[in-house]
Amino acid sequence: MLVGKQVSQSASGSGPTRAIFRRIAVDLLKGWSLVDATTKPGLFRTWYVELKNPDTRPIPRGPLPHLGIGAGLVTIFVGSFFVTHLADAFAVIVAYGRHAYFREGLRIVDWKHDVLSTGGCLSFVGKLVKVLTTLMLMAVGVSGADFCSMHIQQVIRRNGRWTGMAFRLMGGTALLAFARHLYGEGGWGLHPVPLSALLGGAVLAWKGFASIFRKSNETTT
Repeated sequence: MLVGKQVSQSASGSGPTRAIFRRIAVDLLKGWSLVDATTKPGLFRTWYVELKNPDTRPIPRGPLPHLGIGAGLVTIFVGSFFVTHLADAFAVIVAYGRHAYFREGLRIVDWKHDVLSTGGCLSFVGKLVKVLTTLMLMAVGVSGADFCSMHIQQVIRRNGRWTGMAFRLMGGTALLAFARHLYGEGGWGLHPVPLSALLGGAVLAWKGFASIFRKSNETTT
């Protein structure tokens, strides 16, 4: 009877408890949107309204307002190459110590299955650190790329299409060189990292050359 009473009490209390947790989750999501500094839209109120409106421009929309969908995907795929290397290194250092990484050369050789260069598997602590570090670095890297893109667009608006051409050609050349390096190693095939770098670099380079023939000053894509 006592057990039944306790069960019934816990069941009856689950409603209010669930409501409390739901409210906490909603409040957390509101906090994570980071828009209350000035009210909607998001991403730090679109970088606090283009850093207080230098050269005024309508606020772009979307999760990555200055990169856009195409450049955002290229940033995520290409950035993941560097992020996973950094996260792997940090996971090994935390789980096994600096000596194991720098002196003994311990590495993660199979990222998907967490296989170490010794043939063993990454420890639970290492796996946890790797996942959390990967997510954190990706979030910082992608938002940082959008922030830099905002500044580049402002510079182009002030200085005209020749500046835009220079930025596009430099970015396109860097992406094409990165894709060439990866394809030179072999074994990548249609992997999204070198493929996105190749396509993104080609598009940027084409836009850079095409902008030479445009008469009006442009904003960046």
